[in-house]
Amino acid sequence: MPPLGELLLAGDFSGPFMVHLRVNGLSMTMLLLTSVLLLASALYAPRYFNTVVAASRRRQAGFWLLLALLAASLSLIWLAADLLLIYIGLEVMGLAAVGLMLLPGKAETRRSGLRYLVLSLLGSLSFLLGVALLLGFWGRLDLAGLAQSVEPGLPLSMAMALISAGLLLKAAVFPLHAWLTPVHAAAWIPVSALHAGLVIKASFFVLLQLWLLLLPNATSAAGLIGALASAAVVWGAVMA
Repeated sequence: MPPLGELLLAGDFSGPFMVHLRVNGLSMTMLLLTSVLLLASALYAPRYFNTVVAASRRRQAGFWLLLALLAASLSLIWLAADLLLIYIGLEVMGLAAVGLMLLPGKAETRRSGLRYLVLSLLGSLSFLLGVALLLGFWGRLDLAGLAQSVEPGLPLSMAMALISAGLLLKAAVFPLHAWLTPVHAAAWIPVSALHAGLVIKASFFVLLQLWLLLLPNATSAAGLIGALASAAVVWGAVMA
């Protein structure tokens, strides 16, 4: 068996849809962070439900179910080493996050939750179109294989542009961040903490992973991140 840092697990599927999982230092760190934040939220939630919002048993049960789905989907995203598993993880995570946002049941939370759902689906559509281009031109979805197969050119640029746009929208990176504040304002505190600490980070984690693997020599990605970060700082200072 290879070292833990390079462990690859493959399912029994054939063709381009083989299932790949990878454990390395970064994924283990994200799993640990996920466990800590989920535990903190789970410990705080009962007191919050009983003393702050007086949530019904039905809504509390929904919270625990959706929390389990969120934990599973995040774990899949940290461990996935192919685009099919990443897409499944992102979709389940998004649906679980929307469900958690809708739990308060107020008109404001419904509006914010549905807006979040629509934007999340738009991001997923853009991501999926980019993945379809990669599959169509290079016939595989595993990250290790794609890293060795892809060639610079218009198809790769178009695919990465679509994938990046979708993930940047999901990650609420400036200037695609306007939807984020209403979502957090309307959500329960344990949900808002998980969304800010984990859900937003998951999309950015996937984006950086794909940039490093498929565009290792491109300086434009680093420049884009720097420009967006600088613009976000300036915008925050102006709005403050």
